[in-house]
Amino acid sequence: MGNNFKITHSKSKKLEKFNYGSCDDSIEKTREYLKKMLNKFKKIDDFTKTDDYKKYKLLPCQQLRRISKQMVYHACVYIYDGIILELGSAPKKCSRKLGNLLTVSENTCGLSTLYQFKKNSKYIRIVRTPNDETDVVKRMKRALECVGHLDYHPIYNNCITRMNYITYGN
Repeated sequence: MGNNFKITHSKSKKLEKFNYGSCDDSIEKTREYLKKMLNKFKKIDDFTKTDDYKKYKLLPCQQLRRISKQMVYHACVYIYDGIILELGSAPKKCSRKLGNLLTVSENTCGLSTLYQFKKNSKYIRIVRTPNDETDVVKRMKRALECVGHLDYHPIYNNCITRMNYITYGN
């Protein structure tokens, strides 16, 4: 699947509340937001009938992958209302250096927007669509597990392995 979803302007104002205070504060606020969304998702019978689906053509916890103009792969999962969960989108105060070139977020997963994810991308595709509401709830629970201080590794604990865990559970 290609770019069959809509991307609107960044909702950065909505995300500002997650990016102040200490790194631990930011992680906690992200967890609270995901818990709130999880409770909301438990009450939705058909996600395809929500205003969010009509606007973005995405279901909660769908995995998206992009190839940047520099030919770098990156993955995220869509949450709701234009918000995504991805590796490396935590505030700078959660970052640390790996070697001379790479700066990564210790907060393996943080919140961002579809608009930010799309910037500088050549191509975006949907990796997998959740099958039913139960599947979405399971995926959201796994997404909650990914928020926090997890050790990043460019090969075996990177954005794609984290998003695959949320999507597939392994």
